[in-house]
Amino acid sequence: MSRDVNAAIDYVFDNNVLADSANSFSGISGGSYSEQKARALFDGFKTHDETGQEIMDQDGIESFMTQIGVDAQADIVVIVISQYMGAEYMGEYKWSEFNKGCKALNCDSIATFKTITSKLRQEVQNDAKFAEMYKFAFGFAKEKDKRNVDCELACALWDLLVGSKCQFLTQWKAFVMGKKERGEQLVVTRDTWDLFYDLIKQTKGNIANFVDDGAWPSMID
Repeated sequence: MSRDVNAAIDYVFDNNVLADSANSFSGISGGSYSEQKARALFDGFKTHDETGQEIMDQDGIESFMTQIGVDAQADIVVIVISQYMGAEYMGEYKWSEFNKGCKALNCDSIATFKTITSKLRQEVQNDAKFAEMYKFAFGFAKEKDKRNVDCELACALWDLLVGSKCQFLTQWKAFVMGKKERGEQLVVTRDTWDLFYDLIKQTKGNIANFVDDGAWPSMID
């Protein structure tokens, strides 16, 4: 990859798809929703942030995911559930977000969440729904009051989201981290995030299929 990936900014526009994209998911239902039961479920994992607001923090989320049979560090279902919740920040669920997800998924217990995990994995096999989830992941991964995502976190998310779709992911991550180590690019922008997925789609995950049609802002070798 020979030219600066930041040139992508000149070509790709910011398609900011966050919590609203969760509304386009459909057909998933755990079969049970009671706000009272959902609240009791949330209370079993909640803590308080520095302002005193009730939240499910990183530890609580990991415990919740473990109990529903999901690896919080290595399962794409974590991102999908977070999208249904419209979660604003990674490692934090507010009660309003958790309740929104419970209602959308028709779940209010560990048992009902367990029944939908395989369905959620199947749902994102749909290209359009996967693309929405991929776009959501960028906004979800941003730190509070930040516009971009740290390079290491972006690389970890690429492993999780497109590791099975992209044969040249290892080289791409080395390229991005090399730019960070040289101080040339300290973060991944929305434009870079979106451009990379466009590249995967155009090449079907094989860089040998790359076609320089004059529209791309960077050359890849």
